[in-house]
Amino acid sequence: VKSRVWPYEEILVATDLSEPSEQALLVADRFFPTAPLTALHVADTPPASILETPALREQWRAREKAGCAGFIERSKLSAEARLRVKPLVDCGRPEVVVRRYMLEKEVDLVVVGSRRGGSLFDKRLGGVARRILEYAPADVLLIRDPRTTPREPPSH
Repeated sequence: VKSRVWPYEEILVATDLSEPSEQALLVADRFFPTAPLTALHVADTPPASILETPALREQWRAREKAGCAGFIERSKLSAEARLRVKPLVDCGRPEVVVRRYMLEKEVDLVVVGSRRGGSLFDKRLGGVARRILEYAPADVLLIRDPRTTPREPPSH
């Protein structure tokens, strides 16, 4: 919690179109069933030749946005909930794009699915999720990767 805003009016779900991202989207819907949601997919930056050509840039953006919309459509959200989710695509470093969008749109909360990574800290939180947590100017809700299971406490 960074800004103690309640109720949340602008909610952003950062997505890489993965299972942890879907889990984040589902949790955002469950916790905030009436709030509009924006699913921001930060895609890999395309080659400069695409970015420099307006027609190619628009084709790239349309293809990526269709991928994000397909992700929302395939999710386990109800049909009603899917109508509340606006797909959005940008490219760059996820933490920078998320921060910029949060500041421009006055987003109150970003919801992020945490993925398993390589280092011990990344395994516990996830590299991109950790960077979004550090860069986000407002509250962050981190959702654990559903493929990780809590360890059983040792029996005595």
